[in-house]
Amino acid sequence: MRTDTKLQDLLASIRPEYHAAFLRFVDSGEAAPEFLSYLDRDADCQRAVEDALELETAGFRGLANELRADWERLQASAPVGGGPASLESQLVETLRRVARSAPETRREIVAGTARLLGNDDGKAAAVLDDLSARLRPKPR
Repeated sequence: MRTDTKLQDLLASIRPEYHAAFLRFVDSGEAAPEFLSYLDRDADCQRAVEDALELETAGFRGLANELRADWERLQASAPVGGGPASLESQLVETLRRVARSAPETRREIVAGTARLLGNDDGKAAAVLDDLSARLRPKPR
C-alpha cells in the first residue's frame, strides 16, 4: 500500500520525536494528546498526514479494483443459474489465489482488508498464513 520510500519522505516533514506517533496515527487513527497538539499547530505535519492518508486511500483503491476485477471474472465464469455451491467454489478459489500469493502481497491484502473491516489486531494475517500452508499442494 505505502512504500517505505514514500513514508521516509513524509517522515522528513515530522519532528523526529513524533515519528512513531505519526506512523501510529496514520495506521490506526490513534494518537496521544501530545501528537494531536503538534498536529494542530504544525502545517508540515498536517500536510504529511494528508499525504499519508492519500497514499493509503490510493492503495485501497488499487486493492478494490483488483478485487472487483477478480469478482467480475468469477461472475463471468460462473455457470448460469449457479447457486450457493458455485459461489462457494468461487470463494474457495479466490482464497486459494490469495493464499498462494507472495507473502508480502498476502500480508498487504490481509492488512488492508482487516483495516477496512475494523479488525486490525494482527490475527487475520496469522490465519491466512495458516490457510496458505494448508492449501499448498501436498508433495506426492
